[in-house]
Amino acid sequence: MACLESETAELDRLTMTERVVAEVARAKDVSPTDLNPLQSVVDPDALDQLFDPVANSPRMAGQVSFSYHGYEVTAHADGYIQLTQQSE
Repeated sequence: MACLESETAELDRLTMTERVVAEVARAKDVSPTDLNPLQSVVDPDALDQLFDPVANSPRMAGQVSFSYHGYEVTAHADGYIQLTQQSE
């Protein structure tokens, strides 16, 4: 199984939802618009809110995982996105 790690420095300006889509598109070597909507597997608003800052402090703990386009996606509170390719 291949594991791909995000380049968080260039993704800092994106929401968690945008980061996930960007990373999966990069891993699959396609445009983000070529992917099925993320909302088919997870609520994008909930994903973004889960890691929103609280009382002007960033959330530094927690993660959530879900399957999307053949990858196990793990989104971490610090913005790190880990993709693990699922076996077919």
